[in-house]
Amino acid sequence: MPRSMKHIKESIIVFFIFAGSLWIGLSHFREKKKMKDIQISSSILAECLNWERKVESMGIDPSGAIARISSIKVIKTEEYAGVYDRSGSRIEISSRVFDKGEYSVRSTIYHELGHAVFKLEHGDCGIMNDRILSEEYLKDNWDNLVTEYLKKCYEKRLESI
Repeated sequence: MPRSMKHIKESIIVFFIFAGSLWIGLSHFREKKKMKDIQISSSILAECLNWERKVESMGIDPSGAIARISSIKVIKTEEYAGVYDRSGSRIEISSRVFDKGEYSVRSTIYHELGHAVFKLEHGDCGIMNDRILSEEYLKDNWDNLVTEYLKKCYEKRLESI
């Protein structure tokens, strides 16, 4: 092999070693937060903590992305069930979702956290549907919906760094 080709290969290897080391170093020093460290409306705190436990049970550390969220609040609005506002780094859950039932609230929280933490898109799985599924459907299928959702989160786990 000509000397210049060998030099190019060595340079590429050195570059990837350097880039990998830099990635690991930056990941190590990122700000880490837990759900308990951000402002969360008391009516949804338990469900947010439950979400965090479920995600961590998949071997995912969401703390880097959680650090980017300033608050998760329940607000009065008729405009949407929930929204992740990237510019303000906040999640808002409409108080009207509570009228639909506990599974609708839970689904909306998981949905918005999916956007904020893992950059999930509408249609990625049942919970990421662009409309809230019926309370009855959510209740009857919750375990399967969460399993599917957590698999999607695991696929996108690097988004949480």
